[in-house]
Amino acid sequence: LSIRRQRQMCIRDRACAGCHGAAGVSAMTTFPILAGQFEDYLFNALSQYKSGARKNAIMSGISAGLSKQDMHDLAAYYNGLEGVYSLNLPQ
Repeated sequence: LSIRRQRQMCIRDRACAGCHGAAGVSAMTTFPILAGQFEDYLFNALSQYKSGARKNAIMSGISAGLSKQDMHDLAAYYNGLEGVYSLNLPQ
C-alpha cells in the first residue's frame, strides 16, 4: 500500500468507521453513505463542519482534529470506494 493509502485508512478507522461503516456504507440510516460520494462534496462538507458553517456536534468534534490534507485524503478515499448507488450518465 502507498503511504497515502495507509494514511487514509488510518484516519478512516480512527474517526469514520464507527458511524459510517468500514467501507463507507453505514448499517444505520441515521448516518450517510460516504462510499462513492463526490470528492469535492465530501471535502466541502468536512471543511464546513470544521469552520462551523455546518452544524453537527459529532462531525464538528471529529473535523476539528483534521488538517486540510486529512480532509482531502478522506474525500479521495471515500470517493474511490464503490457506492451503493451508481449513476449511468451518458458519455
